[in-house]
Amino acid sequence: MNLIVLDLEWNQASGTRSNPLVPFEIIEIGAVKVNSDWEIEDEFAGLVKPLLYPRLHFKVREMLGYNENYLKKGKPFYSVCREFLKWCGESYRFVTWGEPDLEQLQRNMEYYGVKKLPKPLLYYNLQAIYGRACGLSAACSLEEAAERFGIPADRPFHRAINDAWYTARILQAMGPEQVLDDYTFDTYNNPKNREEELRRQTGDLYQYISREFSDKRNVVRDKEVMAIHCPLCRARVGKKIKWFANNHSVYYCGGKCRSHGYFGGKMKFKSTLSGKVYIIKTLKLTDETGFRALKERQESLRIRRRERNKRQKMLEKKGSDN
Repeated sequence: MNLIVLDLEWNQASGTRSNPLVPFEIIEIGAVKVNSDWEIEDEFAGLVKPLLYPRLHFKVREMLGYNENYLKKGKPFYSVCREFLKWCGESYRFVTWGEPDLEQLQRNMEYYGVKKLPKPLLYYNLQAIYGRACGLSAACSLEEAAERFGIPADRPFHRAINDAWYTARILQAMGPEQVLDDYTFDTYNNPKNREEELRRQTGDLYQYISREFSDKRNVVRDKEVMAIHCPLCRARVGKKIKWFANNHSVYYCGGKCRSHGYFGGKMKFKSTLSGKVYIIKTLKLTDETGFRALKERQESLRIRRRERNKRQKMLEKKGSDN
C-alpha cells in the first residue's frame, strides 16, 4: 500500500456571495507518493481553473503570490481530480498536515460530480501525530516541523506540491513505527446508523464516532454514547468526572480504572448539512495531574456559570424595578 501525501490550496468568495455547498473552491492539488519502503516514488501537481470564485481573495493572493491570469492556465476541477485519483492507484491511504484537506476535497468532488472516495475513509493526520509525539499542546506549523527535522527550505511554502513534499519528508523522518498505527477516520461521510458507527483502539487511545441523531438532546440521552469507560479495557469506572460542557460543542470527562489508572475524555458534537448531529468521542490515559486539571476546569466553569447567572438575575431584577 502506498501513502499519498496530499496538500490543497483553495480560494473563497471575494466580493461575491459564497456558495454554502462549496465555501472553499480548490485551485491546486499537490501530492507525493510514498511507497511501502518509505521512499518518495512520484509527485502530482494539478492547477485548477476556478468556476465559482474566479477572483482571488486578497488573503489567498497574498499567501500564494500569483494572480487570476495564472489560474486561467489550469483545467476544470473534475478533470484535475480524476487525473489525480487515477495517479493515486488502487491501494493507498492519504496523509495530510491537518484535518481540512480531505473535507474540502470531498466537498468539491461532490459538487462537481466526481465519484466519491471509499467509506469509511482512513487517513493519517501527520500534524496531530507529530504533536502527540512531541508532547505539544498546540498545533505546529509545517514550517516549524520541517525546521526541527533539519529539512532545507529549498522550495517556497504555501504551494500545494511543495507543502506535500515537505509533509512527505517529515513523514520519512518520523518513520513507520511512529505513524502507521496512528490512523484516524475522516468524517465527511459520517456514520448514518448504528451499523456504520466507527471504533478504534490505538495504544492508550480509544475513539468512537457515533451514528446520526435528530438533535443534541437525543445524544445526551443515549447511555451508550455517554458511557465513561477505560480506554484500554473498556471497564466502567467508579471514580469519575461526569461529562461537562466546555462550550456548546465540546464536552470533557474523566475517570479512574482500577487496572489502568486515570484517563480523560473529550466529546465533540458535529452537525451535518441536513441538520442532524453526531459525536466524536476520544478517551485517553492520563495521570493524576491531568485528572486533577480536568476537575479544576470543571469547577472553574461551574463558578463562571454561577456568576453569569447571578449577574443575569440582577439585571432582570433591576429592569423589573424600573
